[in-house]
Amino acid sequence: MENMIYILYICMFVPLLLSLPLIHKTSRRIMVFLLIGISAALFISEINGLMLRLLGYNTPYVTTTVTPVTEEIIKAIPVLIYAFVVSDDPKKLVASSFAVGIGFALFENTYILVTSVDAVSIEWAIIRGFSTALMHGICTATVGYGMSFVKKHKKAVIIIAIVAVVAVLAIKIAKSVKDAANLLAGMQSSASTEKIEERDIVNSVSATGTIVAVENRTYSTSVTGVKVKEVNVKVGDSVNPGDILCVLDEEDFEKQLADAKTMYNADSGRAGIDVQASNRGLNEAVTTRDIAAQRAEEDKNNAYQDFSSAADECQEAEDTYNDASKAA
Repeated sequence: MENMIYILYICMFVPLLLSLPLIHKTSRRIMVFLLIGISAALFISEINGLMLRLLGYNTPYVTTTVTPVTEEIIKAIPVLIYAFVVSDDPKKLVASSFAVGIGFALFENTYILVTSVDAVSIEWAIIRGFSTALMHGICTATVGYGMSFVKKHKKAVIIIAIVAVVAVLAIKIAKSVKDAANLLAGMQSSASTEKIEERDIVNSVSATGTIVAVENRTYSTSVTGVKVKEVNVKVGDSVNPGDILCVLDEEDFEKQLADAKTMYNADSGRAGIDVQASNRGLNEAVTTRDIAAQRAEEDKNNAYQDFSSAADECQEAEDTYNDASKAA
């Protein structure tokens, strides 16, 4: 994730900073130097990034030559300021210096853990936790003790420094004289002549780099919950269209297919029974409909006959009434 180192720094620095008012004076000084160590780790990461860009991203050279020097210099600066401005007490300087180293190791280990979480283990944590804490803590504590010694024994330190500088210069001069003498002796012993002739000058360039594919593709299968029986390729192998990359365990597929067939047969049987029941219901409904229609037809005929009989009786009554009226 981009800016992960800054996010991690804020999450570590702010809670520890807020705890300062709650801590006793001596412990507060240790906590302040712990925070300085965390900040120094972040600052050194920025310096190392700048050095990588300036040196053409020569990572091996920067990590083995530049980084150790910059780390110790940056960690020593707050210790130096404290020794010459606040106190040169050896106990305070050693404890404060050790806290700077511990803070540096804490932030460094946490950042490596967050950015390489898939590659770490319990063994890595134990080894890395003790080794980096002791290495940074002891180195910085040594610087703190040295600062105290320097301030209390200025004359002795100056004399020792002058002797050391003179000794280094003498060794460098002696080595240069020896190398020059060996070179001169080698030139004299290997002197030879050769016929002058025309030749082509061949220029060559040696460089290191990383090969990166122009196009990357990721392939995956939608099948889940199935074991991989065998893998036919390794990382870095070349493959062609149609090559079998891996083989899945068919036992799981066969079991799933058998279960599906069993469920299908059960569903088919239930569907057949439901169809037969539906047909019987339909036939019964048709029969009931025919009987009802026949009864309705009979009721209609009976009603018509009753109507005809009533009409005849009415006509007879009307005729009788008319005859009676005439006789009167």
